[in-house]
Amino acid sequence: MEAYRKTLYILSTFVFLVMLGMTMISPILPLYAVDMGASIFMVSLLIAAFAIARMCLDLPAGLLGRRYHPKSLMILGLFLVTASSILCGLAPNYWVLLLGRVIEGIGSAFFTTMATTLLAVVVPQKNRGKDMSMFTGLLLLGGIFGPGFGGVIASIWGLRAPFFFYAFLVGIGMVLVTVLIERTAVPHQASKIKLEEIKQVLSEPSILLVNIATLSLFFTRAGITSTLVPLFAYKNLQITEFMLGITLTCTALFMFFTMTPSGTYTDKHGRKTSMMACLILTGLIVMFLPFTWNYPSFVTVMVIYGLMLGISGPITAWLIDLTPKDRIGVAMGVFRTVNDAGFVAGPLILGSVASVTMKGDMISPIPFLVASVYLFVVGALLLKTRDPVKDGEKPVGLEPPVQ
Repeated sequence: MEAYRKTLYILSTFVFLVMLGMTMISPILPLYAVDMGASIFMVSLLIAAFAIARMCLDLPAGLLGRRYHPKSLMILGLFLVTASSILCGLAPNYWVLLLGRVIEGIGSAFFTTMATTLLAVVVPQKNRGKDMSMFTGLLLLGGIFGPGFGGVIASIWGLRAPFFFYAFLVGIGMVLVTVLIERTAVPHQASKIKLEEIKQVLSEPSILLVNIATLSLFFTRAGITSTLVPLFAYKNLQITEFMLGITLTCTALFMFFTMTPSGTYTDKHGRKTSMMACLILTGLIVMFLPFTWNYPSFVTVMVIYGLMLGISGPITAWLIDLTPKDRIGVAMGVFRTVNDAGFVAGPLILGSVASVTMKGDMISPIPFLVASVYLFVVGALLLKTRDPVKDGEKPVGLEPPVQ
């Protein structure tokens, strides 16, 4: 077995555990806050605080990766997440809970940015699409199973229990990283932090376009999957919470099924065609969603939606292909910031469009059509993007020796 795969499997396992724990608390967090006397606005702030804190720290984490070893920063992030989970579980009031969520966002910024950076360093270009897609897929799987486990744990041991299970899972991940990943297996040369590198990274048109594509993908996941789809299911189709949960789980599973195969395909044939197909076909499916008329038609469209969205798995590999090796940490910081910006902007923008275009108590097709047009435009923009793998160029991204 190629030596780098040990690091790949360890990081993939650890990110699965962390995402499993992170999503375990998602179904109980609003109830937990309400029990402390929180208003609806305060609950919304609690949920947003994590994403905003992470978004603000993603880029600084990437910059610090020039000065400090990715492993050290990742362990710092895991420690902060573990401590914040325990703090949330013991929180005597809402404001301590809010503080814990902010600390969790800061820790998450460090471990996600550095985990991606570390993989960018060790994964060879010939397998980059497949391996980065596998990493993303396991992260997705953790998110699929987490809410169910969290609900069961809370029903047995109470609303505070999932936070302690979360801390336990992250602690396991911290041990895996500390003990099993050797510093010598990850090339790193400490250097000064250079703020101008942010401008240098974003001044490359192809890197900018890939980040815009990334923004559109996370905008879609948060705005469509997590916001419009539940609202449409409840209001227009009168689908129960249980049936919606099954549907979203199926959507995520089918997304997982196409991730790694799409990565393998792009390693041989290039990234551009796959990503353009993902954006344009996803846009078409989103356009059909508001015209589903019953549960079977809704499930069918959502399964196809998951399959199409899963083709986006190699997006990180494409960014690495285009990024000079001495700027990989900064590029990953920008990439993670864009991810989180999409998660914040998607629900706000599409939710606002939905609220002003409602037909009585029902969701109109307009916010879905807005998202579709956005995906079509971004897909068309990728025509101008360089694709080193497809064009037979030597990627400027890292090409570590296979040991």
